[in-house]
Amino acid sequence: MKSYKLLLPLFLLAFTLVTCKTKKAETKVEDYTDLLAEVMQIHDEVMPEMATIKRMEKELREWVAMDESVHGEEGNKVLSELKMAGEAMWDWMHEFKQPDALPDEVDVMKYLEDEKVKITRVSNMMKNAIQSAKNILEDDQG
Repeated sequence: MKSYKLLLPLFLLAFTLVTCKTKKAETKVEDYTDLLAEVMQIHDEVMPEMATIKRMEKELREWVAMDESVHGEEGNKVLSELKMAGEAMWDWMHEFKQPDALPDEVDVMKYLEDEKVKITRVSNMMKNAIQSAKNILEDDQG
């Protein structure tokens, strides 16, 4: 009888811990789903622009090569911006972890808020670099 008295509190403690962990995991998923969707929407919106960056780099290199003395400084500056923007996207994608792959001690909401800021910066970098390249190339044609 004494052994049952000892086992019952241990069983209740174990049951409580498992139940709390399960509820924590369920709440966690419900809490971060919308924020994860926002982060991925920003990524999905700008990711196709990687092809635009590559195309713009090629066009800009050709433009600079036409007259290095005239186009070199401005063209190389924008080429650098395009390269940095593309690399920023690749870096973000390689570093981003899905919330279910994060260790339990990581605050998923904070992590996703930080990732939203990062991918927004990447998006802005890409859009600005593409616009700079378009401006140069359109001004040259006009």
